[in-house]
Amino acid sequence: MTTATAPVSEKTITFNPVEKIPLQELVIDRRIQRETNMNRARLIADSFDSNQFNPILVARRSYGDRKQVVVDGGHRFRACEILGVPAIPAQVVKVKSRFEEATLFLSVNKNRKAVNPMEEFYVEVNKSSSTDSYKINQYVLSHDLRISGGRGNISFPAELKRAYTKLGDELFSEALTAFVKGTPYGEDYARWIFSGIAALYSAHPDLNGDRLAATVRKSFHKIRDGWNVSGASSGDGMARVVANIIVPFYNKRLGESSKLGIVLP
Repeated sequence: MTTATAPVSEKTITFNPVEKIPLQELVIDRRIQRETNMNRARLIADSFDSNQFNPILVARRSYGDRKQVVVDGGHRFRACEILGVPAIPAQVVKVKSRFEEATLFLSVNKNRKAVNPMEEFYVEVNKSSSTDSYKINQYVLSHDLRISGGRGNISFPAELKRAYTKLGDELFSEALTAFVKGTPYGEDYARWIFSGIAALYSAHPDLNGDRLAATVRKSFHKIRDGWNVSGASSGDGMARVVANIIVPFYNKRLGESSKLGIVLP
């Protein structure tokens, strides 16, 4: 006996409403949404056609500041700002927490442009204060820095997480402190300097953090140049190469008993 499937019209299906929301009532939260490429926004504005305009996706917060946040469609939103459009069609989803909001962003974007490690990281930060990502973020904030793209920020969450897993709280904090004291910000090689420092702490947990920071600060360009010609390509391999480039600079004028040995695979 075959059971008939209920017609769609008889099923309970709830669609999120589409509303026209004034642009001035919308915000983009950089902890959730990607950076907006204004060149792309201008291209959208230049070829704007209201008949082909899909509603943006907005999270209406029922927590905290209760703002209405653009979750998907940031470039369309900026294009409307450029054009001076007063209000924009938006599909509205009510969210009860920042984690719900971040998860909504991921579910929408995972099937489109690849979600990057930074976005994955902040979903975990907003999920719970017990996650590794939350703890890592607190350590970074304690140095008056942010995990974010752009000069002067720390932009390598994957390497931070790898180091935290290996080192634990105390050594991770020491490694981060040595990195912050010793590394020029905005350098393209900062992630590998940090990974090298973390590898050294993993191999030599009793090393002198102040000496390590001073070594990296004084010899940064020599360390960077040595890494450039190393030929290493993997994350762990690169960290080990950088660690072993730092070692002889650290060991200068130290007695044999205080010198660091090389970091082995």
